[in-house]
Amino acid sequence: MLQILVWDTGGEKFWFYETYVTLSSPALPLEFGDRNVYKYQLCVVCWGFGMEINIEKSGLKGYIKALKWLMRDNKNASKFYSYILKGGKSFTADNVRQMTTTELKKVCFKPKEKSCFYNSQTIALFSDFDYYEGWGTTELGIPFEHAWNIKGDKVVDVTWKNGKMYFGVKIPKDFIRKFWLDNDMSDTLLARYWDSRNKRVD
Repeated sequence: MLQILVWDTGGEKFWFYETYVTLSSPALPLEFGDRNVYKYQLCVVCWGFGMEINIEKSGLKGYIKALKWLMRDNKNASKFYSYILKGGKSFTADNVRQMTTTELKKVCFKPKEKSCFYNSQTIALFSDFDYYEGWGTTELGIPFEHAWNIKGDKVVDVTWKNGKMYFGVKIPKDFIRKFWLDNDMSDTLLARYWDSRNKRVD
């Protein structure tokens, strides 16, 4: 059985669906009534439909498939997760390396704690590193929305020191740059990038 709770920014629970998975998602390409879900925090903790979802065995791709199943009645959500599953890439702890002191000096900034989107977008804009956004896990094994950089075939994650699994989509630097110029801030971009490339279904 699955359990899903959606909370608005004021902390008021407005939707409940019986399920259980762990996720923190401030931006999904969905709408609840006339309120855009960009405003909301989606908290999922899920035990699967008749079977336990084991992240260690199924990986993050299996976790995203579970999210797609949960949102199967929403055509926009189904298209969004299909896009991620088709275009996303998996990385493990074996693919992770630290950013060197020389590389950090070239970017001229000090990474901030708990600021993966800001850190990774800054590095992408001021270096030849690529920007990826999706989900990741640490030694806790809980999937979180996360952002990181890729150089060659290596994950460069300046926010987490203990990343174990990563699954995400590459977002072009031009899109990051435009978002920064338009909004004067960094933020999660994956749903926004999908929105820019796809027509929503009413």
